[in-house]
Amino acid sequence: MDLDKLPDDILRSFIEDNRGGLTDDDFVNRYLDTVIDGLMLNPLLYRTYGGYWWPLKRLLIARPDYKPECGDSFDTDLNQLFSHSEDILTVAAAYLEQAKNLADKMLSDNHFVYDVAGGESFELTLEDPGMERLLFAERFAQSL
Repeated sequence: MDLDKLPDDILRSFIEDNRGGLTDDDFVNRYLDTVIDGLMLNPLLYRTYGGYWWPLKRLLIARPDYKPECGDSFDTDLNQLFSHSEDILTVAAAYLEQAKNLADKMLSDNHFVYDVAGGESFELTLEDPGMERLLFAERFAQSL
């Protein structure tokens, strides 16, 4: 399946407009720091990344400061489908996906539709067992 992703030149332009003098690795790490901070405040935010959650989780798991309570696995097929050729392009695409989903008020939705080559659609129901356990534990703790 060939997902209709944002072209690399658009992602690179976005990166250059927001790089602030950072190297590619620093850009990726700063973004992942922000993702971790957001998830610790509100684990439900993972859903706002849509299909890009899986490559983000792959990148998060590889970090030494990753929180194991978020789960230690990711969907390898969806990671491959949504990853770009470079991590910096992947995080830029994830940022733009989240911004679009937040603008569309998709704050807790877990159903997404993506265009694929040939004019067809790919429907995705996002459920990360590790994150869902974290959400359940948070709701349970609030009910006590």
